[in-house]
Amino acid sequence: MGMRAIATKLSLSAQTVEKWRRRFSLFGVQTLSDAPRRGAPRTHGDEKIAEIIELTTTTSPPDGSTHRSTNTMAARAGVSPSTVARIWRTFGLKPHLVETFTVSNDPRLHARR
Repeated sequence: MGMRAIATKLSLSAQTVEKWRRRFSLFGVQTLSDAPRRGAPRTHGDEKIAEIIELTTTTSPPDGSTHRSTNTMAARAGVSPSTVARIWRTFGLKPHLVETFTVSNDPRLHARR
């Protein structure tokens, strides 16, 4: 059966069929589901990711800041700012956005003139 006929029968593109044929010819049937992927392997495990998520969601920003930045979180967690940004983006965390209104307890704000 030709590549186009297989693609049509399985509702796939011809490129997808060609990719799987190539993987089969290189690695055999045993490795089709575990074929090598592109990109570098992860450098931080699930524990580090969970730590960053927990720090982001349960701790206050440092030094009285209004929000946490990727730089401050990276310094605290011992990773790069791009790693923090990638984790926040993956898990939909946006600590720089304020979701609630907080009344300031600063007495200078409430001082009468």
